[in-house]
Order: sequence, then structure tokens, then C-alpha cells
Amino acid sequence: MKKLLSIFTIIFLISCVRNTEQSEALNADNTSEIHSQQLFTNYLDIPDIFYMHLDATTELINKSSYFVYGIFINFEQDKEIALIICHYLTYLFGIEFKPELLDRNDFIYNGNIDFSGDLNWTLENSRNYFMTLPMNYLVINQLGLMGMDEERLTEIFDRPVFLSTPNPELVPILDIIQRAIEIVENIDVYELIDPSRALELLSDEAKERLLEHGNLGW
Repeated sequence: MKKLLSIFTIIFLISCVRNTEQSEALNADNTSEIHSQQLFTNYLDIPDIFYMHLDATTELINKSSYFVYGIFINFEQDKEIALIICHYLTYLFGIEFKPELLDRNDFIYNGNIDFSGDLNWTLENSRNYFMTLPMNYLVINQLGLMGMDEERLTEIFDRPVFLSTPNPELVPILDIIQRAIEIVENIDVYELIDPSRALELLSDEAKERLLEHGNLGW
């Protein structure tokens, strides 16, 4: 399991380096050169999603009135980030994502928050929560294709935003977001390391989890 975590950690860090390099290039050029020109008008539009995740997400949406997106950092820019993300997620999934300023303990201990983007990625957080890669470019790309100012969005998203949840039932939604991130960022996690070496280190159980989820650290 430690070897598996190490592999996923390496993949994640390489991906984050790519993300940082792209961000620096974006700021240097003052342009928003986004990889994908495909607008996902619905989560069902996103290709190569496991059917069980689509079914589970549809079931979650049908039985829920809304999802709570917790804001822990009480700064105006972080509130603005949360509002933009909730706007995009509401559009994508067809169910309201409500931003609420709540205590971090509501997320960690009380289960009063479904999602948040205010947790930093650390090894400890990756063990305790389900987290995506940074979703900054996904949001900038998709809202830009809808006509919003990509340069302004880039200025607002001045820190990595990892969509996270403590609730395993909500993982299918994160799987869909993760796949959208990979498409927009043009990331193939299997190309970031030698696949034969990776498979050699993985246990049978780990291989099954990787094939089933296809996400980092899950």
C-alpha cells in the first residue's frame, strides 16, 4: 500500500508541476491558452467516464435537493472562487451547489458539508479525503468557452483549488470532475510513469482499484 501511495504521489506531484508551469506561462504571456475547445454542457457529455460512476452520480442527483460547498477561508477572493466554482458545478450537474461559509470542523467532523475547495493537497489530506487534481483550468476553460473573461478568471484563481469530499458516496462526482480535468489539461496519468514498472509494483487489489477508479490516490 505504501508503494501504491508513493506511485500516486509521484504522479500527482508531476501533474502539479505541469499545472504550475502552465500557470506561470499564462501569467507571463497575459493570455489564456487553454488546451480543450470542447464545452461540456452536461456531465453526460464528458467522454470515457465509467458507466457505474455516471449511474451513481445520476442517482445522487435524483435523491438530493442540493449540495453544500463549504467555504472555510474568510477572504473575499476565496468567496469569489467558491461562487464561480458553484456556478460551474451547478451548470454541469444540473443541481444546485450552495456555497456556505462554515467552520472547517463541519467538513472534517460533522459531515455538514458535501464538498469544498479550501483544503490544500497534503499527504495527510490525501489519506483522509477524496481529492481531485487542481480544477482551476477546467473552470477557466469551460467558463471561457461560455464567454466569460479568461484573463480575469485566471487572476481570481490565484491558488490551486482541489475539489474534495470526506464522503465516499460522493466520489463518483469527483471521478467525473477528475476526468474533465484530465481532458482539459491534456493529462494522461499513465504516461507520467513507466506503466510496466508501475504494474510491477502494484498488488492485485491495487490494480483493481486503479482500473475501477482511474484516479490519483483513491
